[in-house]
Amino acid sequence: MAMTSDAEPKTKRPSAPKNLANHHVANENIAGASLRIDRVTTMVAEVAVLVERLAPFDRLEIAHRADALSWLGSTTDIYRRIPPRTPPKHLVAYFVLQDASDGSVLLVHHRKGGLWLPTGGHVEVGEDPADTVRREAPEEL
Repeated sequence: MAMTSDAEPKTKRPSAPKNLANHHVANENIAGASLRIDRVTTMVAEVAVLVERLAPFDRLEIAHRADALSWLGSTTDIYRRIPPRTPPKHLVAYFVLQDASDGSVLLVHHRKGGLWLPTGGHVEVGEDPADTVRREAPEEL
């Protein structure tokens, strides 16, 4: 970065590319990235609407819902990119199988987490959580 006499940073403009043979490829990549960003932004908003529609059962769920909505309002980085925890908070879709006769639910042992959890999995980038459930159900059951 170059400095002006007033000691304020001045950004140096990059030089123009000398070879424009692949210029159309770069534009296609930029357009593709833009579509992915728009899809992610849309999915974050759609997930926030789903969370808003949840009726909390108790004070703990009220707090968890508020935390989730705050998180969704602060970032679009909601998809796990690097296992196990990058980013630290990331979107997971669970589905609960309940026995109608006695109300029991199926839980599976998460060997890495050491917890008994409902079935489900990590939502892929740009994936609708309902599609995650459709993808994960055959894998889990």
